[in-house]
Amino acid sequence: MEPEVSYKLRCELIGHQEDVRSVAVGDLGIVTSSRDTTIKIWAEDSPTSYSLVHTLVGNTKYVGAVTYAAPGLLPDMPNGAIVSGSFDGVVMVWDVATAAPVHKLTGHEYQVTSVVVMPNGDIASASVDKSIRLWRGGKPAGTLLGHEGPVLCLAVTEDGQLLSGSGDATLRRWAGGSCTAVYKGHTDTVRGVAILPGVGFVSGSHDCSLRVWSGQAEVLAELLGHTAIIYSVAATAGGRIASGSEDNTVRLWDASGACLATIPHPGCVWAVAFTPAGDLVSGCSDAVARVWSSDEARQAPAEAAAAYDKMLEERKAAAAAASSAAAGGSGEAAAAAGGAEAAAAAAGLPPGVKIAEAFELAQPGGKDGETKIVREGDGSIAAYGWDAGACVWEKIGTVVDAPEPGSISSGRKYYLGREWDHVFDVEMDSGAKLKLALDAGENPYIVADRFLEQHELPAEFKEQIVKFIIDNTGAKGPAPSTADMPITGGFCDPFTGGSSSAAAEQRPPPYFGNVAGSGAAAAAFPMDVTGGGVDPFTGSSSSSSRAQQQQQQQQERQLPARAYMLFDAAPPPDALRRKLLEFSAQLADADDVPPDALIGEEEAAAGGPLDELLGGLAAAVAANPAAAAPFSEEALTLAGNLLRWPAAQLFPGLDVARCLALHPAAADALAAAAGSMSAPTLGGLSGALAAAAVSELAPALQTGLRLAANCFKADALRAWALANRELLLDGFAGCCAAGGSGASKGVRLSAATLLLNYAVAAAAGSPGGASSSSRVSAEGAMQLLSGLEELLTSLPVEESDAAQRALLALGTLVAAGGAEVAGVAGDLGMGAQAARWAGAGGKLGAVAQEVAALLR
Repeated sequence: MEPEVSYKLRCELIGHQEDVRSVAVGDLGIVTSSRDTTIKIWAEDSPTSYSLVHTLVGNTKYVGAVTYAAPGLLPDMPNGAIVSGSFDGVVMVWDVATAAPVHKLTGHEYQVTSVVVMPNGDIASASVDKSIRLWRGGKPAGTLLGHEGPVLCLAVTEDGQLLSGSGDATLRRWAGGSCTAVYKGHTDTVRGVAILPGVGFVSGSHDCSLRVWSGQAEVLAELLGHTAIIYSVAATAGGRIASGSEDNTVRLWDASGACLATIPHPGCVWAVAFTPAGDLVSGCSDAVARVWSSDEARQAPAEAAAAYDKMLEERKAAAAAASSAAAGGSGEAAAAAGGAEAAAAAAGLPPGVKIAEAFELAQPGGKDGETKIVREGDGSIAAYGWDAGACVWEKIGTVVDAPEPGSISSGRKYYLGREWDHVFDVEMDSGAKLKLALDAGENPYIVADRFLEQHELPAEFKEQIVKFIIDNTGAKGPAPSTADMPITGGFCDPFTGGSSSAAAEQRPPPYFGNVAGSGAAAAAFPMDVTGGGVDPFTGSSSSSSRAQQQQQQQQERQLPARAYMLFDAAPPPDALRRKLLEFSAQLADADDVPPDALIGEEEAAAGGPLDELLGGLAAAVAANPAAAAPFSEEALTLAGNLLRWPAAQLFPGLDVARCLALHPAAADALAAAAGSMSAPTLGGLSGALAAAAVSELAPALQTGLRLAANCFKADALRAWALANRELLLDGFAGCCAAGGSGASKGVRLSAATLLLNYAVAAAAGSPGGASSSSRVSAEGAMQLLSGLEELLTSLPVEESDAAQRALLALGTLVAAGGAEVAGVAGDLGMGAQAARWAGAGGKLGAVAQEVAALLR
């Protein structure tokens, strides 16, 4: 056994904008690849420093795999080459002298996870699609199949054969295009493999262990010590082993299993590699690669090491403080706060939300979709969104809290085009919100009937709703009638209608929307009146009986989501009319817009089709089919013409279509004229969404995504969205990536909502689900996972609404897809993303914890 060694910081390679996902070393220096889509080459320029030589730019997705080929190894690359694999399934070969791509190798269906160069000059690439592909001279040279899970790591043995590790928990040896050996022993995904010269090889796994293997498949040692997933493994000719883990450490080992050193990091360690001199390189989720050395001559000055240690301590303290706050440790401070903080607390807002004063709305917003939470003159709190096109702050809604039982809330609330004495925000377990609006003195039974019809809830919940109204407003209603009481006798979910009875299980879930405003990021800050497991209608809490405890646990579970989330706030008709007429005038001289696509004088006349169309949007989004008046043929023709406009002027038409998608008859008309995303139809949904997807304008992307999300309410549009899923999501894929086209808070929230709706459809079509006709294929599940992985890793931590929806989508997809989908999600590192929000508290923290548990 080696004596313990002391690896200390040599230098930091700072330049990437996001996680360093892979590192490689060679005679040119160090190569790093990142989630920021770039590859960087670093050259040693002193005993304690490296400098950036080249940045390779050309990938459209994050680069998760990289290796170096020395001069002469690839016949057509005399200067040597860098080979990379990216999230979009592409393998790139780069000339190190020019930093230019020479070959773009396509064929993998999903993310490329590992690349190596064989002694004969072939390139081997592994992918989540369960295959290994061979490439020679820029052309396909073969495919190796046999793994039953994603192939996640590769290595070349001393005798020139190929080793692979997979999500099926095995390693395989390949020679001559065939599998010659299978190595079993790990109990979970094999994520890393490295050759141990003179011994065999070493593998690292999601089971938190490393195993040292002989060439004859014998396990020589098991290395235990990591407390989370091991992502990468490296080894030296002298038998020293390094491993990088999600537990934020690198560990150094000898081949007998003894841990020689532990090097803490500020984040997940994705990659490790040894230099020829024996130094260690690590790639971390904080966007920094670091070089570590056991040679004192190559170690950084003491002050640099001290600064690194201080940074680690500060991050540790900040994490502890955040965890304490999430657990309620800041309650006393919040209670003592005054002014804006007190107003925020009174409105049910999370700690730290800034409350602006009304005069601040006199200043323009900085970007489209920016939101402000404003204290109105009457003391109420409202959310406003900046509409850059109209240059106005649009009121999204009033932030309402739940009044004390028996009291009347002060301040009237605006909802569905009018003011009410009470507007209660009731949050579903899935994260969708219901609004219950009423005036003081209204008969609770009449209100309950209206609420049931509006939200398509089963009639058996009438008495529960009546009791909720009485308890929360002090209203006096007639004595409850037993005639309308539910007779199932079992647990009934008040939101989804699910019950223990077979008939109730077959009932399709109702649709509920959120209060996102058109043209602005959704700024919903509802007061969750469920009380953490208390029935929001009956107010009953848990009892000591086992059955009732199980019922409460069912209510508290977030997964799987069963309801589609919709964007059902109608845009202000006057502002929308101004914008449409402005754009129509701009396009009058455009060569690519036919005259019949513009708004004519008769259409724009008072009481004409334009007024009919815009005036009917509020009713269209009201989720009340019986009260939804039909639109005339002229109005629907006008709506179709608005979808023929160029991308720069398209978003008002998309916003109109977003509302029409919620209207029963209009939705059928949209579906009939939608066309196919493979051959987009001008004036139909396919043409408009295809144009929006290639735009870099946030308003077009945001309204396009919200229109697509709203397609899930009506049967015909939902069938269209499912049939066109692959091309539709491919088109908007850039919205999920960090720095993607048009990336903004509103765009990311909209993308998360669309992915959630596809996941709900997948769950509805899974065994035991509501409808097999809604089934999303295995390929569809993989596409959704890819989009969710990119979105979750690009989301800023403060975008909790988008994070909650994305995690709901992930958890729902995993719950519906079973072990295979869970395995792929784990292989993509999505457990780490769930852990990122697990301490957030509230619904977000709860769903994050459930997802993390599913992926363990």
